[in-house]
Amino acid sequence: MVFDYNIQPRFTSQLQVDDIGHVALRCISPTGVVYYMVIETIMGRTAIIKAGPILDDCPHLVEKFNMSYITMKYNEAHIAKEITRYINNPMAGITDIEEVSIQEAIAALPSGDVYLNSIS
Repeated sequence: MVFDYNIQPRFTSQLQVDDIGHVALRCISPTGVVYYMVIETIMGRTAIIKAGPILDDCPHLVEKFNMSYITMKYNEAHIAKEITRYINNPMAGITDIEEVSIQEAIAALPSGDVYLNSIS
């Protein structure tokens, strides 16, 4: 009997983001768990919200929900690094990502609009 071992992970998909300073990502795991990342830049200040896990159909079943919010001066390289880390987090197991409107992502988060309004 032969057993495979030493799995080597590789990238199987790509994400094209046209405006890295204004983007919202809906990241989905194979189990249907959803994570959101919202990036909004206003007058040289960037806000990044990362939130999840969320179960769209049954939000009350999630035992732990994490939301982080940071602001910084706009820095394209730093934002790209944040996106890369978020979408490749092995704990989340993200297999599908779609770009959604910022309004749609904020509506899915508890009090998400409060955070984005703080930089305007």
